[in-house]
Amino acid sequence: MLGAQFVGDEVWPTITRVCRKAGPRWAAIAYLGDNAADLLPLGAGDVLVTNLDRETLLARSTSVKAVRDFMSRGVHVYPSRALHAKLLVTRDAAVVGSANASANSRDRLSEAVVVLDTKILVEQARAYVRRLAEYSDGEVDDGLLREAQRSWNEGRPRERGESREKAPTRGATFPRDRTAVMWTAHTRPVKYTATVQQALDSAVRSTRAARGPATKFRRDSVTFPNTEPTMHAGDIVVLLHTSRTGGQAKLWLGELLTDALPAGAKNAYWVRHLARQDRIVLDEALARLGPAAARVLEGAPDEPHRVTRRSVRDELLALWE
Repeated sequence: MLGAQFVGDEVWPTITRVCRKAGPRWAAIAYLGDNAADLLPLGAGDVLVTNLDRETLLARSTSVKAVRDFMSRGVHVYPSRALHAKLLVTRDAAVVGSANASANSRDRLSEAVVVLDTKILVEQARAYVRRLAEYSDGEVDDGLLREAQRSWNEGRPRERGESREKAPTRGATFPRDRTAVMWTAHTRPVKYTATVQQALDSAVRSTRAARGPATKFRRDSVTFPNTEPTMHAGDIVVLLHTSRTGGQAKLWLGELLTDALPAGAKNAYWVRHLARQDRIVLDEALARLGPAAARVLEGAPDEPHRVTRRSVRDELLALWE
């Protein structure tokens, strides 16, 4: 196969066949049925990311038995609370589609997947799974497995025909990927030439006008003084803003976009944010945060700082929930 192959309906023979290729293998499967280890023949050293959120376990959407089966084979299992993706990556192929690893998916649902062997796409899919694992709460161990089992035991069996998947929460739409790389940074006013500033202002106004006054998201340009970091589209940014007139520093939350900026806007980025998002006074935020998260904000340098601790990321995101 060269490029891509589409497979519809009976997808599991294809997925299982690809998974039987020599490892290492990386998989991100949102929900696991009891027989997931049979459908996905992962082995020692392989990586699996799955959704072990408490709500997911209470709904019995991810089987603790399946997680235990994978761990007994030597698979490294990582939890991801917001995971909804379904992909499998081997050394030279990737499968991306709709199918959770379950008998329900195999026997009752109409699924579709695309099998890719283009090198750059396989590498990007592999990097995505690795990032999910890196920014998880850490590899599942016996303690986390016991906690998951307790949540599963508290849950209820599904009625026949009931969806396996929990309904998305209202706060799950922004940021779109809560496992994305997170940065904190000061953003201070920068004096551009009149031509560059006019181009930036015009682009912001035209975007808002095109989307209308009731649009849920808006975009603004931000500039990071001093150094230009390695930042990418989809990264989450917690911005500490100080206005030209001084006053209280405030925090706001955004996602980086890839849209081109006017020439001459050095170290500037477009940031997507909720149109009605609250901007939080820094002192109020510090009072609500634990010591580690507070230190990240208090010590934020002018150049963006990457947040690596999952607990700090969760605390910062919770400010806007």
